[in-house]
Amino acid sequence: MFNKLKMTGNGHRGFTVMELLAAMVIVGVCIAAFGQLYSMSLRQRQIDRTRQLATEQLQNVFEMLAPFDVEQWAAGQVDVSRQEEMIARTLPDGKLEITCEPHGEMPDLWLLKGTARWSVGENLPPRSVSLVRLIAAKSEPQPEPPVVSDDSEPVAEPVDDVDLVNNEEPAVDTEQIQEGGDAS
Repeated sequence: MFNKLKMTGNGHRGFTVMELLAAMVIVGVCIAAFGQLYSMSLRQRQIDRTRQLATEQLQNVFEMLAPFDVEQWAAGQVDVSRQEEMIARTLPDGKLEITCEPHGEMPDLWLLKGTARWSVGENLPPRSVSLVRLIAAKSEPQPEPPVVSDDSEPVAEPVDDVDLVNNEEPAVDTEQIQEGGDAS
């Protein structure tokens, strides 16, 4: 390719001005395209990072609310204002919505749904992430089975005519043997 360079008016080989301008335009378009891709990549990375942060914060909220049971949720006794403040501090324009409602026709199963919303920037719709957890209502307490410690051996019921403690057979009544024959 370089061997076929044109001779210029003064006898030197080289590119013409038009060829140099065309090459510069092509290189400029490529640089602009890669710059645009890089910018979009950074923006998506920031969005993904914020989504991950929102998901982690929502999981933390669920862990903080884990000790409450269904009856407290149904009675409206659960205060989530502290969790709402945490989301508002962590995410840009962050808002938290928590709902707890019965799940379908199963009265012992409740659906806890948490949604975190935040803004990404001007002229863009807000983003959100939702997590759902099923909560089983506590049933009536069942009697606990007897606890056997690991270091004690189970004791069998004593068998008739055998003393398990001393591993001795019972004393034989000699009068009964003389009258009836044998002792069994």
